[in-house]
Amino acid sequence: MSVNLRKKLTQILSAGVLNLFGVEGEPEYAQAGRVTPDGNLIVTPRDADDNSINGVTPSMDGQDASGADVTTVSEVVIPANPNRVALVMTNDSDAAIYVALGGSVAVNNGIRLNANGGSETLSKHGPLFTTEAIQAVHGGAGTKRLSFQEMQ
Repeated sequence: MSVNLRKKLTQILSAGVLNLFGVEGEPEYAQAGRVTPDGNLIVTPRDADDNSINGVTPSMDGQDASGADVTTVSEVVIPANPNRVALVMTNDSDAAIYVALGGSVAVNNGIRLNANGGSETLSKHGPLFTTEAIQAVHGGAGTKRLSFQEMQ
């Protein structure tokens, strides 16, 4: 096994749960494992009903779905949370909303959430994540709504 393939497999495994397919085409589930120097893939089987990621089950206890008003001035709409493991944001308005992770944002800068349902997911095990505060702004008229669900 090439070093590059071993490195890529290691990156994939470190991202979370790996779905494998058995001989009969039925999914088998495994927790993230490791690739040995000689190229062997080592994974730990788990139950299909197990929602944990590397032994940790995300909790939404005390984290009801919520929303924040967004104006034409950049301001914090979701406070920093050191216990955050995931966050889903959805634009419930008729104008694009721009968000920034840990800093201020301006219209046409930052992460764009398109009008009428544009969304973004932040995950500790994904490519985009922060525990810092989230700021938002829009370039339309009036106040807009950003819905979100935070998991910790």
